[in-house]
Amino acid sequence: MDIQSLFALALQDGKVKIKDANQLLEVIDFSEVASITDLRLAIESIGRVDLFPSEKSWNFALNIDEQNAKHGIRSFSIVSDGYPKHLKAIDNAPLVLHVRGSVRILQEINGIAVVGSRKISKAGAVIAHRIAKQAVERDWIVVSGLALGVDAEAHKGALAGGKPAATIAVLAHGLEKAKPATNALLGQEILDNGGAWVSEHPVGTPAKPPYFVQRNRIQLGLSVGSIIVEAEEKSGSITQAKFCVQQKRPLYAVIPESIDNPFGMVCSGTLMLVHKMGANPLRNKDDYPEMFERFERQKMLMQSL
Repeated sequence: MDIQSLFALALQDGKVKIKDANQLLEVIDFSEVASITDLRLAIESIGRVDLFPSEKSWNFALNIDEQNAKHGIRSFSIVSDGYPKHLKAIDNAPLVLHVRGSVRILQEINGIAVVGSRKISKAGAVIAHRIAKQAVERDWIVVSGLALGVDAEAHKGALAGGKPAATIAVLAHGLEKAKPATNALLGQEILDNGGAWVSEHPVGTPAKPPYFVQRNRIQLGLSVGSIIVEAEEKSGSITQAKFCVQQKRPLYAVIPESIDNPFGMVCSGTLMLVHKMGANPLRNKDDYPEMFERFERQKMLMQSL
């Protein structure tokens, strides 16, 4: 792990405010820093030695580095070369990103987030799988959360697209193993296919309810836009949709073709997104070409920036 990533982990353990941590990482010239001693001198020179991590926090960071090696995990601070630039561009980007699997796949501005409820209808499962498969066939990368329901179907559809490095799983815990256990084999298949797991949480961190909400911004940050396949109004996926709107990236939501909802889709949340938040509706597969064209324009915009 490079010294700026060790430093960022130590700052996190020391509960340094994210604004102060980001500022330190941005102002220090790490090309001139070869050791922790050099780093301390650099921080003293800008008058913020009060923020220099304690021995305990440095040992925390060094321990994470050792644990990473056991599990094939790499960690990147927000100023490290391996940190995706399009993720860095979002509001409240994670200070450190932990990656298991392909680092290269994260550098491409080529992701589409396909997410939704854990509660899923048969029609919703088919749609999530179909959208993800078509996305990969068009050379997109599917970003989702490896949860039960829509997320799992999105990853499966991406893998069915028949191309390597097809999907990224954003997890709400440390990357030593995939959770839930039900999707452990699917998680391994993602890695075996050249994909990646990512998280803002270091190895050994257990999943907690707030973490599932927080990861939504990372899913969006790695993507040109979002597709919400099925969701209730209080679904966690609505948080991602709101963040997508805030970041002004394209948002699509799957809704029934007719008001009577003949296939029993889970759609109170997706209907709300269309009618109240300006999401673009996806009623059937005839809507897909226009959606992919919109994502292509967004990709070109983000690449130019």
